[in-house]
Amino acid sequence: MFFSNIHSLFPLRFFIIKKRTLRRLTIMHFAEIALTSEKLAEVKAIYYSSFPEKEQHPFDWLVKKAQQEKGHFAGLIHENQVIGMTYYTVNEGIVYVFYFAIDPTIRSQGYGQQMMQALQEKFLGCKLMLLIEEILETAANNAERIRRKDFYLTNGFESKNDFVEVLGATFELLHLKSVNSSIKDYRKIKTYFYSEHQISD
Repeated sequence: MFFSNIHSLFPLRFFIIKKRTLRRLTIMHFAEIALTSEKLAEVKAIYYSSFPEKEQHPFDWLVKKAQQEKGHFAGLIHENQVIGMTYYTVNEGIVYVFYFAIDPTIRSQGYGQQMMQALQEKFLGCKLMLLIEEILETAANNAERIRRKDFYLTNGFESKNDFVEVLGATFELLHLKSVNSSIKDYRKIKTYFYSEHQISD
């Protein structure tokens, strides 16, 4: 987390995630990934392997927004390797998570829960929100959509039946239960992030 080329997101707290195995104790770090870091290539690989093309922004554009300090890359790092990535924007106490994913080859091992806990600890007291695909019985991947929603509901989020159209598809907005937020906050953070370089829904 605090090696060269990796800048900490957490000036007041040192986030160390410990996972006990049969043979040894492994330590994972949750850290911001600097744009100059070699780790950014690992983030990029997880990004492109985790999200369908229709939900992707161009990676170079995400980098550009990070250069403007409106977007932030962060990752879960295990033994000096990025095994999970997230990309988010934050402004005036509102945090919107655009992307959140664990390396597809090592999912269902608890890493997503650990990364989400670290993210919530970082933004304690903030209005944290994200979008998921609408639950739709006719969708080919509906079982996956249900599992994804269950993951977030299990890890501190709630549904307020807020739905938005993004990139030609319907998504549900989930809110962190511990802090009251609304769809107005979502619209506010979107306006902040997309200003100066708007990509239409």
